[in-house]
Amino acid sequence: MGRFKLPDDVALITAVMAVDRSWLDRAKESLSEVFGPLARESVLYPFDIHSSYYEKEMGCDLIKQFVSFERRIPMDRLPAIKIATNKLEERFACREGGRLGRRVNVDPGYMAPSKLVLATTKNYDHRIYLGEGIFADLTLRYCHGRFETLDWTYPDYRTDLAQKFFAEVRSDLLRRGNE
Repeated sequence: MGRFKLPDDVALITAVMAVDRSWLDRAKESLSEVFGPLARESVLYPFDIHSSYYEKEMGCDLIKQFVSFERRIPMDRLPAIKIATNKLEERFACREGGRLGRRVNVDPGYMAPSKLVLATTKNYDHRIYLGEGIFADLTLRYCHGRFETLDWTYPDYRTDLAQKFFAEVRSDLLRRGNE
């Protein structure tokens, strides 16, 4: 019989997408107020080159950035974090014609030494239900000294920019584990 052992805390990450730089900065500031100081920020990149999925709701020329936080979290906090980021999205949204239009989209997840897991409200065959309407999406796995993508990994998480950023976050996590 296996012994129960809580997993080590992990690095909280978010992908923040916005209609412009001012909304992106507001979102990061609000995230810092809730989850603590940012540890790393990726280069900003245009999201539209990867997908038009959010265009109808948010418009064109969306920008996106990955961020990580200094404070480590227990893995089981992911559902509560996703609920909090959804509330932040609602707070920043605008009402047009009776419907809510987001100005920011925040996708939280965590980096463990062996994987990057995102939180989502959408259920698919490869996602695991965590509770409270939230599912876990294994997005990248660390194997043979690098991150490997999976069939369902989002296009922008496959880029060199993302791979470099998440490798740095993983290094930070491992280094802090040895302090």
